Amino acid sequence: MSSPNPIVVNCGATHVSVSVFSASGGRLVLEKFYVRSLSYNYSNEGEWLEALTDALRILVKTAGISGTATVVVPGYRLLTKNIKVPLAESSQKQVIAMEAQRNLPDFEDMVWDSQTIASDEVESEVALFAHRNGEALHFTQAIFSAGLKPEIVEAATLLDYQAYRLKCDTAGIVDDVLLVNIGARSTNLTFVTPEGFSIQNTSVGGNLLTQSVADALGEDFRVAEELKVRFFMDEDMRRPGGERNEKIASVLTSKAQEFSKRLAQEISRRLINYKRQNKGRAPVRIELTGRASLLPGLVQYLAESLKISVEYFEPTATPRFSIGKGVSSGLLESVSRFQMSEVVGEAARLVIPNPVGVNLIPHEVAERMAFSRKKPFLVLAAILFAAAPWPIAWHYFKIAEVAKGQLTSVTQEFRDFDVYLKGEASTSLKEKGKTISSAADYLFRKRTEADSDQQRTGAVVKDGVEAIRKRAEDLGKRVEEMDALNAARSNWYFVLADLQKAIVQEGKHTWIESLAVERPKVAPFATPARGTTAKAPPPKEPTAILVTVRALLDEIPPGSPPNSNAESKKFSEIGKHLKGCLFVEKVVEVSADVSAGSNLPKRTFKLTVKPDYQL
Repeated sequence: MSSPNPIVVNCGATHVSVSVFSASGGRLVLEKFYVRSLSYNYSNEGEWLEALTDALRILVKTAGISGTATVVVPGYRLLTKNIKVPLAESSQKQVIAMEAQRNLPDFEDMVWDSQTIASDEVESEVALFAHRNGEALHFTQAIFSAGLKPEIVEAATLLDYQAYRLKCDTAGIVDDVLLVNIGARSTNLTFVTPEGFSIQNTSVGGNLLTQSVADALGEDFRVAEELKVRFFMDEDMRRPGGERNEKIASVLTSKAQEFSKRLAQEISRRLINYKRQNKGRAPVRIELTGRASLLPGLVQYLAESLKISVEYFEPTATPRFSIGKGVSSGLLESVSRFQMSEVVGEAARLVIPNPVGVNLIPHEVAERMAFSRKKPFLVLAAILFAAAPWPIAWHYFKIAEVAKGQLTSVTQEFRDFDVYLKGEASTSLKEKGKTISSAADYLFRKRTEADSDQQRTGAVVKDGVEAIRKRAEDLGKRVEEMDALNAARSNWYFVLADLQKAIVQEGKHTWIESLAVERPKVAPFATPARGTTAKAPPPKEPTAILVTVRALLDEIPPGSPPNSNAESKKFSEIGKHLKGCLFVEKVVEVSADVSAGSNLPKRTFKLTVKPDYQL
C-alpha cells in the first residue's frame, strides 16, 4: 500500500463524497466534507460511471481541492474470493499469486491485490480483490477528468472493519461482532473477532426494495425510489390519518416487510455457516450501518427473527473522530453519518497501526503517475546542467588564472627594470636607450601573449556553454516527447474500448476497416535567451482520428443500385454513437465509398479528440 492520503473519494452506487482529513495526537479530524447524490436510473448500471463523473466534477470544483487522492470503489463492482495459504512468509507471496491465477477468471485481464484477514498456527486466510482492467481504466480516467489523481484505488469491502477498529479506540476489539453495511446494490457482512475478520457479500440492497415497489405499483424505478425515500424518511407520511395514498402506503409497508425478511434469511444463512466453520463460535451482536439500514422497524425485526442483539454502528461516534471548522455541524446529523463507514475506515489509516487495504489502480496508470512524479526532477536537472557548466568553466578559469599570473610577472619585470635604470647613472644615454627599447619590446610581447590567451579562453568557454545549452534543449524536447507518449499510453485503452462500443451498439455486420491518427505539430522545445522572457507556447491543435467504417446492408441485394436512404440511415446512427464516445469533441464525415457494392458501403469519419485526452 502507498502512504495514507488525506483526500478520500467514496464512490457509492447512489452517491459520491469527497472528504479531506487531518490527524493530530492520534485523533482523526474531518476538515472538509462534500456529498452529492448521483442522478441516473439506478436500475441501469451502465449509466453509473457517467453520473459519477458529473457529480464528482461539481464536488471537486465546490471543494476547491486538487492533487492525489484515495478512491474507494464499491464492493459490488469487484470480484472477491477468500483463499487459504500456508503461514510461511517466505513463500506466501508466490502461493497467493498462484492461487489468484487459479481462482480469478480471465486472470490476465484483471487488476488484483490481496489482504490477509485472519491467521492461525497453520495457515492464513487471504481475501483476493479483482477489477477488470478495462473497467478499472475507465474508472480511474473518470477520476482524472474530475480534477483529481487517483493514487490508491481501495476496495470498500475492507473498510467497515477498519472503521470499527477506530471506534473501539485503544481498548481494542474484545467481542465477536457482525457488521452489516446495507447499501443500494449490495450488503457487506464483516465478521469481526479479536484475532481478525472475514468478509462476505450479498446482492440484497436498497434497490431490491425499490424494484419490488416499482413492480407492484407499475411505476418507473425513479418514481418508486422517490416514493420510497419520502415515505420512509418522513414520519408524517407513515402516520395514520396523514396526507398519504392508502394503496401506496400499503404496498410500501408490505414490501418493506418482505425486504426485511429476505435480509434476515441471508444473514441467518451466513451465521449458520460461520458457526459451523468456527466450531460453534458466533457473534454476540449485530451492528447495522449504511443508508438502507435506516428502514423503519428493521432493527426490531432482525433482533426478533435472529434472536440476537441488534444496534446501529455510527462510524463517527467515537472520541477519536472530530469535525473541523470547515464542515457544517448539521451535515453529519442527517443520514450522511450512516454512509461514512468506508470514508472513516480509509481515513483511519492515518491514526491506527497496521491498517488493512489493497490498491487496485491499473498498472498503466501507476506507471504514468510514477513518471509524472519524476519529470520535474528531470527537467530541473536539465536546467541546472545548462545554467551551470561547472566542469568546463572551472577548467578555463584555471587558464585565466595562468594568464593573470603572466601579466603580474611582466609588470614585476618592468618595475625591476625601472630600479635597474635608476641604479646605473654612469651608463651612457645610448646604452640606456637600447636597454629601454629592448625592455619595452619584451613588455609589449608579454602583454600581447596574455591578451591572446584571455581571448582564446573566452571563446572556448562560450563555445562550451553553447554546446551544453544545445544538449539541454535536446534533452528537454526528449522529456516532453516521452511524457506525451507515456501519457497517451493509457488513454488508448479508453479510446479503443469506446470505439468498439460505439460500433457494436449499431448491431452486427458493422466493423472498423481502418484507423489513422492525425497528430498536431508540436512546437520545438526552446530555452529563452539570457535576459529575455519565455514566450507563451502557441495553442495546441487537437488530435484527430480518422475512422473508416464499413457496413453490410442486409436489406439491399448484391448488385443492386445504390440506396442513399438506407446508407444515410445506417451511417447516421453510427455517427450518433461515435459522438457519444467520451473522448470525442466533434464528428465530421469526410468521405463515402460504395466501390465494393451498394450493400457494402463505407464511410470515413474524422473524430476530433477532446483536449483532456492526449493521444
